[in-house]
Amino acid sequence: MNFTKEDLINIKEKCRPFLIEAADFFADEDERAKIKVKSRNNFVTEVDLKVQEFLRKKLAEILPDAKFYAEEKDNEGIDLGDFLWILDPCDGTTNLIHDYKHSTISLALAKGGELLLGLVYEPHAKELFWAIRGGGAYLNDKKISVSKTLDIKSSIIGLGAGGARIGRAEETFEMIKDIFITSQGFRRIGSAALEMCYVAAGRTDGYLEEDLKLWDYAAGLLLIKEAGGLVLNFHGEDLSLERISGVICANKILIKELLKYKY
Repeated sequence: MNFTKEDLINIKEKCRPFLIEAADFFADEDERAKIKVKSRNNFVTEVDLKVQEFLRKKLAEILPDAKFYAEEKDNEGIDLGDFLWILDPCDGTTNLIHDYKHSTISLALAKGGELLLGLVYEPHAKELFWAIRGGGAYLNDKKISVSKTLDIKSSIIGLGAGGARIGRAEETFEMIKDIFITSQGFRRIGSAALEMCYVAAGRTDGYLEEDLKLWDYAAGLLLIKEAGGLVLNFHGEDLSLERISGVICANKILIKELLKYKY
């Protein structure tokens, strides 16, 4: 099935109330307190599981033929070229545990290795960032675009440093130090999906993070591209649908300066 822009907008409209309803689980303090440790600084709560199961059922109603690729499930046997939903039920689980109100639901739709639709819902601010392939990027109903900042001296840069970098602390802090010295400042939200949305909306000028999973960045990748930006991996190549990748993103001029941090 080939999707038109109208088809994708219709799917987006069907998803919107489900994302809003699923985010009600974020407010449940008892469920947030049910924590399992997956690895150091990597947690799952009952909220993650309930959001994922709720959306699995609802998304199957919208597109019964699409497979379901999500953080809190076994994705073995799923080909990234399949027709599939890509879901992070709670991007920013550590934030959620601490009631630091920057957690999102990140959802993308892909087919044949190409992103068709991306949605990121941040319930605390009631902000829905969304994009469709070839149709632009939006915050709620307002079109958004990446910033026009052309040099790092005039920029603020989002940074991620997840648990996978704990063994590389000195290297990580050297990068942070360099950005701190050369830019107007750095920001760390704790949600890769939201960091990418902020770049798409021009709230920050760029963002870098390594060792992200597909569900972390899929929706944000489409949002930034549709907002006029560029997303590369840490080898300086165009980011495609990969199970694990680093992300460097900004507008098409500023990103040249951020490439100094690639491998």
